Amino acid sequence: AGVTSITLGVLGSAVTVVADSSLLLIMLIGLFIVDPLIAFTTILFFGFLGLALYKIMNVRAHRLGYLNSELAVACNEKIVEVLESYRESVVRNRRDYYSRQIGAIRLRHSDVLAEMQFMPNVSKYVIESGMVVCAVFIAGAQFAMQDARHAVAALSVFLAAGTRIAPAIMRLQQSLIQIRNSMGSAMPTLEVINSLANINKIENKKKCKMF
Repeated sequence: AGVTSITLGVLGSAVTVVADSSLLLIMLIGLFIVDPLIAFTTILFFGFLGLALYKIMNVRAHRLGYLNSELAVACNEKIVEVLESYRESVVRNRRDYYSRQIGAIRLRHSDVLAEMQFMPNVSKYVIESGMVVCAVFIAGAQFAMQDARHAVAALSVFLAAGTRIAPAIMRLQQSLIQIRNSMGSAMPTLEVINSLANINKIENKKKCKMF
């Protein structure tokens, strides 16, 4: 599971980050050419919104990923323990005890998984709601400062760009959260890899001293 988190969660999400960043850059360059003021407003608003969401959810995502890995390992250990001492658990009538322990771990694990699945929805609805609020603000400002023709044109440019920029920012923010989440899930695996590397170094040093 840890290797899967590193491969798909970290490396796969990193590819998504690069792709969405390139898309955002191309779209913002085009928007600056068409309307620099709308482009600046869009960058400022969506950039602040995406950064705020990342800062708020960053630590929590890493913690949830680590808990997900720890609880999965704990549950598997309990199941293996029951299977290895099944006769003893039958004789001592401890099957209900193990059942309650495994059930409690699975219940905590389900809470963690539910929160992990819910986190992307927070970003989705916040960014979509933010886009509506920003469109209303831009429309009010444009109609107050410009005539109706220029105001409608500016609002059309923002809506056309925002409907593509907002999803790209949302995917970018979710990919960064996914990387933090996967790094938390992969922590036990990375610790095992580091410990094995240290063991190999110690064994190589011993072999060198023997020779």
